[in-house]
Amino acid sequence: MLFGYGFLFLGLTWLLFRQKANNDSLPLVSIGVIAVTAVGLMLLFWPRAFVSPLTAPLESMTRFSAFPESHWSIFDGLYVNSLSTPRSYLPQWLTITLPEFVLAGLLFGVVQVAQKRRQWRSRIGVMYGLLVFSAACPVAYSVIKQPSLYDGMRHFLFVLPPLVTVSALSFHHALSSWQGKTAVLVAAVAVGSSSVVAREMIRLHPNQAVYFNHVIAGSVDEVLNRYETDYWRHAQKQALRWIAENYRNQYDRKIRVYSRFIWIKEQMPIGLEFVDYTAVPDFYIGSKRYDEHRTIPGEIVHTIRAGKAELAHIVKPDETREFDAYFTSSFWADTHRRLIYLREVSTRLRRGDRVGAARSHLKLARVYERLKPYEVRLKFKADYMDAEAKKHRFQAIELIASRAQSESVAARYLEDSNHVAARDLLLGLVSVYPDISHNWVKLIQALIGTGEYARALKQCREWQQQHPTLASLEAEVRVL
Repeated sequence: MLFGYGFLFLGLTWLLFRQKANNDSLPLVSIGVIAVTAVGLMLLFWPRAFVSPLTAPLESMTRFSAFPESHWSIFDGLYVNSLSTPRSYLPQWLTITLPEFVLAGLLFGVVQVAQKRRQWRSRIGVMYGLLVFSAACPVAYSVIKQPSLYDGMRHFLFVLPPLVTVSALSFHHALSSWQGKTAVLVAAVAVGSSSVVAREMIRLHPNQAVYFNHVIAGSVDEVLNRYETDYWRHAQKQALRWIAENYRNQYDRKIRVYSRFIWIKEQMPIGLEFVDYTAVPDFYIGSKRYDEHRTIPGEIVHTIRAGKAELAHIVKPDETREFDAYFTSSFWADTHRRLIYLREVSTRLRRGDRVGAARSHLKLARVYERLKPYEVRLKFKADYMDAEAKKHRFQAIELIASRAQSESVAARYLEDSNHVAARDLLLGLVSVYPDISHNWVKLIQALIGTGEYARALKQCREWQQQHPTLASLEAEVRVL
C-alpha cells in the first residue's frame, strides 16, 4: 500500500512540475533501494510470501479486506457484529482516541492550508499531500467498503504515524510562521494538551492502552460501557498479582484460579495455579468484556481499575449467590455459563456425583430459559431453547435416585425460599410424573414465589387439561 501511495504521488509530481526547468530528479533510486530492502525483510519473516512472492501479498490483502470471521464488540453502547460494522466505526474511534495534542495540531494544519492555498501547490505541498493521503485513504476505504472490524481500531493502527507526523509538522510551521500572541497561543495549546495526555497516562498506569481523550470522549471513565477497553484483558495479570500478594499466606497449597481467558495460565505467579471451573477454584478472574465478570456468582473481593473505570473483578465463587440478579441478568454471562455447565455435567458424572450432575442440569435449564429472548442474536429458535431446558430437567430427574428423593429435595428448596431451584426441579417432576397432584401444587407455589404469574396460570391450565381436579382450579384461583 505504501509503495502504491509513493508511486501515485511521484506520478502526480511529474505531471505537475515536468515543465519547470530544474535539476531535481525523482528519487527513483532511493525508492528502489527501499523497496528491495522491504521486500527482502518481508520474505525473511513470511514463509508463505517466500514461496509465492507475487501472489501471497495480494491474496492476503484481498482476504483481510473481507475478513470472514464473525466477532462481536461494543461500539457506541451497542454490541455490533464485525461483519456489519457501521460506516462511522473507524472515524469515530479516531476522534475519541487521538490525543488532544494530535487533534490540536491537525486543526492548526487545516487553518494553515486555508491561509496558504497557493503555496501548497509545490513539491513540498505534494509531500505533505502524501502524508495526509496515507492517513486519509485507509479511513475513506473503511467508510466505503465496511470491512470486518472489531476490538477498537487496532486493525488500522498504521494510519496513526502519518496523522501524528502531519500534526507535529502543523505545530512546527505554526510556531515558525505565526507571530506575537498567535504564536504564544499555539505554544500554550501544545504544552497544555500534552500535559493533559501526560497526566492521563500517569492516572491510567499500567493500563494506558485503554486511553480515550478528554476533549471528545470525556476519558475512559465516561465511555467504559460504550466502547471496547481492555479487550486483550491485560488487567487479569494485575489480578493474579493481587491474589498472590494478599492470599498466598492463607493457603497451605497452591491457590486455584479460574478465568474464561485461559491464556493467563502462562502468567501465574509462584503459589498460584490455573484450574478449570469444575476443579472448584478459590478465585475467579472476570474481565468486564462480554460480562465475563458476571459469569461465576460469588463475592467480589477486588476490582482492577484504570482511573475510575472497572476492567476486571476478582470473585470468590459462592453458589448461594447463584440467583442474584447481578449475575443472572446478562446475556453474555449466560452464553459463557452454558459451556461451563455442560463441562460440569460430564465432569460430575465421571466422578460418580449424580446429585451434583443433576444440579448442573438444572442450572443449564435455567440458562436456556434466560437465553430465549435472544434467539435472533444466538441464531437458536426459542422452541429449541424450550426443548433444551425441558431435556435438562428430565436428565436431572433421572439422575436423582428416586421420585421420593426428588420431591424431598424440591420441598427443601421451598422451605429455604429457593423458589428458582424448586421450580426447575418441579417442572421436571410434573413432566416425568404428571399424575402426582402434590407436585403440581408445589410447582404453582414455586412459580408464585418467583413472581412468574403468567407462567403459573399456564401451568394450572395444563394441569387441568391433563387431570381436571378441584385442586387445579383452587391453584388457578390462588394465582389470580
